[in-house]
Amino acid sequence: MAPGNRDWSFHWRGSWVNRLELAGVSVALMHGHISWLNYIVDKWFYIFQGYRFERYKPALKRAGEGAKVIVFGHTHFPEIFWEEGQLLFNPGSAGFGCKRGQNPSWGMLEIFSDGKVTGKIVALKGFHLVKGQWIRKA
Repeated sequence: MAPGNRDWSFHWRGSWVNRLELAGVSVALMHGHISWLNYIVDKWFYIFQGYRFERYKPALKRAGEGAKVIVFGHTHFPEIFWEEGQLLFNPGSAGFGCKRGQNPSWGMLEIFSDGKVTGKIVALKGFHLVKGQWIRKA
């Protein structure tokens, strides 16, 4: 599996994208920062302009070219939408890394034998982040 930006493997020689086929559906799995150079450039924009998915989308689509489903993380922001026959799917984060005011979340993809793909993001409501720990709200 390709490393995420917190894995600190600057000597990574493998693929940044893992591909598989499920029931005839091509899926690209990636952390989503694509490369260390891309991560550093994007970090600058994130610090000064905040989160904008439009910045990530072109690189994700290039890295996942040919896949019907692109599963990624990196931003910790849940995203699920179809564009030009491709499903872009980020389940968000069920652990540390969510942004303040954002519910933790997880995602589920269903891939059917006829090639149909559905997905959903499930928010873990009733929790809040306290010192890096998810605590159930009283």
